[in-house]
Amino acid sequence: NIHTISGAQSGNCEFQHYTDNPENVSVANNCLTLRMLHQKFQGYEYTSGKVFSKQAFGPYGFFNIQAKVPKGDGLFPAIWLFPQYPENQYGPCPSCGEIDIMESICTDPRGFCVTHFGGVNQRASSFPEYPNNFYNYCIDWNVPHNFGVEWQRDYIQFWLDAEVVGGTIRGLKGPFVPKVWYSETLQGQRRHSEAPFDVPFNIVLNLAVGGSWAMQVSRCEEIPQKAEMHIFQVKYYK
Repeated sequence: NIHTISGAQSGNCEFQHYTDNPENVSVANNCLTLRMLHQKFQGYEYTSGKVFSKQAFGPYGFFNIQAKVPKGDGLFPAIWLFPQYPENQYGPCPSCGEIDIMESICTDPRGFCVTHFGGVNQRASSFPEYPNNFYNYCIDWNVPHNFGVEWQRDYIQFWLDAEVVGGTIRGLKGPFVPKVWYSETLQGQRRHSEAPFDVPFNIVLNLAVGGSWAMQVSRCEEIPQKAEMHIFQVKYYK
């Protein structure tokens, strides 16, 4: 499914408007392309692409996405999991949980990964926290990589350039998330211990521009006229 929302609706004060225009979202030769363009659209200076899986997967399993991710001033591509997008049984984010498999910000050479959970507003929590929320490897962004997450009942393990061989995940281990997560109601009451990571999640892929995080890293004054994120494979193992 293609998501068509404005940057303001993203929750991150982003600069783009997502569209379902083939210029922004296209599939050719078994490759999904999300394309950011510097063009005016409904009051925004940039258009781009965002898609999410019609089917939800899990809970639990191994998600492995092969993608070539663009780097550049103001660029904010992401590969993530979110429950029953855009509606779910645990309420708004982060109470509903979120698993960010890969986030790239501007020209920062790191690839970030993190889980979000807890309660709303000041009761939000994340793990791992900065500065431990990234793949501690030198990533060559000029070539495709596998960005993965092993989602189990008692832990979440991020993986880089991993493959499943004979039923075993083999690759570079990223940050490890022990079972520290929890979910609160809007009234601040904690739900059962498995929540929020005990329901199916949808896969979300997007190429954002600017936003609150990007503005902390860069002044976003040299955003490219065009950028592309290529997704070659999306795999899920139960």
